[in-house]
Amino acid sequence: MRQLSITLLFLFCSAMISSCQENTEDPAGELLDVGIEISVKSAEGVDLLNPQSPGHIEENKIRIFKLVNGENVEVYDPNMDSPRGFMIFEHASEFRIRIFGNESSTDEYPITYVKWNESDTDTLKYQIIRKNDNSCVSISKVWFNSIEVWDQETDKDERHFEIIK
Repeated sequence: MRQLSITLLFLFCSAMISSCQENTEDPAGELLDVGIEISVKSAEGVDLLNPQSPGHIEENKIRIFKLVNGENVEVYDPNMDSPRGFMIFEHASEFRIRIFGNESSTDEYPITYVKWNESDTDTLKYQIIRKNDNSCVSISKVWFNSIEVWDQETDKDERHFEIIK
C-alpha cells in the first residue's frame, strides 16, 4: 500500500512539473513563469545596469507598476525575495534586470510599467498562456513600448532582450 502511495505521489508531482515550461512557484501555490530579462545599454554600448558604469541606472530609483483593473499598482511585497518586482544580476559579461511581469487574470494583455527614474518610464505588455484554471501562467509574447521584442515560438533560448537608453 505504501509503495502505491509513493508511486501516486510521484506521478502527481511529475504531472504538475510538466504542466508549465520553466516554472516558478509562488506562495499561493500557483506555477508562475512571468519573468523577462532586459539588458540596458547606452548608445555607446555602456552597460547602464552595472553600478560601476558612469551614468548607470540607480537600482533604488527603479519602480515597477502593474496595470490592474485600469489602475496602476506599485509592486511592493516585503515577504518576497524581490519585493519591488525586479532584480538586477550579473549574467556572463553584462548586468541584466529581471522583471517579474503582470500576471493579472482580468486583462487579456497584462501591462507592466518600468519607472527607471522620475522622468523615464517604459511599458511591457505580455501575452499570457493560462492552463489548469489559471494555476499555471506563462508568457508567450512580450512587447516593449508597443514593439514586439520576444516570442516563445522564435526566441526559445532565453527570455531576454536589449534596450538602448
